[in-house]
Amino acid sequence: MKPKIVLMWPLQRSYSPYLSILYLSKILENEGFENSVVMSNLLFGREMLKLPEDVKKDPEGSLNKIVKTVQKMEPDILIIDSWREHIPFIAEFVRKFKPANENTKIILGGHHPTFIPNDIMELLPEVDYLVRGEIEISALELVKFLVKGGDLNKVKGISYRKNEKIFHTGDRAPIDNLDDLPIIDFENAIGNRKPERIDIRTQSGCWGSCNFCSLPSIFGKPRFHSVRYVINQIKHLKDLYDFDYLHLIDENFISNINRSKDVSNEIRKNFPDLEWGGMFRIDIARKDILEVLSNNNFVNACVGVESNIPKVLRFLNKTPIEKKYSDNIIDKIKFMSEKFRVLELGMIVGTPVETEKDLNSTIKFVEEIKRNCKNLEILRIAIGKLVIYPGTYFWNLYVKGKLKMIREDDNFEGMFEKKYEHIIWATPWRYFIENRNFNSQKEYINFIKNIINICSFDGGVN
Repeated sequence: MKPKIVLMWPLQRSYSPYLSILYLSKILENEGFENSVVMSNLLFGREMLKLPEDVKKDPEGSLNKIVKTVQKMEPDILIIDSWREHIPFIAEFVRKFKPANENTKIILGGHHPTFIPNDIMELLPEVDYLVRGEIEISALELVKFLVKGGDLNKVKGISYRKNEKIFHTGDRAPIDNLDDLPIIDFENAIGNRKPERIDIRTQSGCWGSCNFCSLPSIFGKPRFHSVRYVINQIKHLKDLYDFDYLHLIDENFISNINRSKDVSNEIRKNFPDLEWGGMFRIDIARKDILEVLSNNNFVNACVGVESNIPKVLRFLNKTPIEKKYSDNIIDKIKFMSEKFRVLELGMIVGTPVETEKDLNSTIKFVEEIKRNCKNLEILRIAIGKLVIYPGTYFWNLYVKGKLKMIREDDNFEGMFEKKYEHIIWATPWRYFIENRNFNSQKEYINFIKNIINICSFDGGVN
């Protein structure tokens, strides 16, 4: 008898690489394992990238709805994938779900299981297995083990308990040929089967080594889908769903310039009316590729800028040529404002090397951006404080005692975070690196408000 398998993605309020759960669903299906997917946000609406209003008004009731939804499906195996913000939700979910479903094997994958598996298994005794790194193949092999038996230690990339001890099998290398992955859709999803915005991935990984980023550590160096796969993926989704905008959630779409040009040209050739957008780093945003994107209906650029201050860029390990990088930012932003309709810029403040003079320079920098972006329909500048996540260079410095972290002193009411705010890796956004300018959420928000008031734009806060 084949097991009942349910896959789940937690409630989320921001970007995360959630497509992994859809890939796994199709992989299991192709191997003969029927499964259902609970994309938690889609139980309440069609928005995947922010919390639905119902959830904000009643988080506890929303959690209970998700628990009951999964319980009714009576899973033998429940696979939960996750990203950096999800530990408080997952902890509350499994503590409500497991007591009434003791025989359900719970598998948890994602960011935290990859980098701090011991901490996760100690915090969550309700979880039976962890999948480290990319979830797709390891989870499939683990499901086969649970169904057929065998040698668990031959399943790479997992962690488990035995006789109250925690064991880890060897790491699994990232998937070499991304075209081996199946074409995905939302047909196995429970509730709303099409989100407000359709996302796809054309590549995985990043060659960068930014000190604040864990993406290269979990996804490795860049690997690419073929252009044919990308077009087939879009065609499959277009055949199923009505949408006129597509977003690429690649870590850095233009990391291979020539390949990005080929993808762009083929998208326009095959889907002449489709508008699309995606993410990339500003340091490799050459004018030739920006021109190609613009000519092929690319309308929304989400660009990692991080800072205009050379010493901050050096601290973040964003680039080895800090002065040249910072000197070219405005010119590139101005060019993009003439080519695209929507420009979303990500920046970071709150590093130990910043002075008050540097913050004033950042304000003037944002003013200059505003002056040079008059052609845009929408300009968003997300100025986030520096957050330290497990799996990053900064996290390793913190663990070694080389960076001091300070918890916010403000009264903070999150969705489920309050119970876990004393655990830094569970709620890292509740903490600041000790710095000269602000060490509380109130000081940080006042700085953001100051920029918004001066520049009069629709700014965002990470």
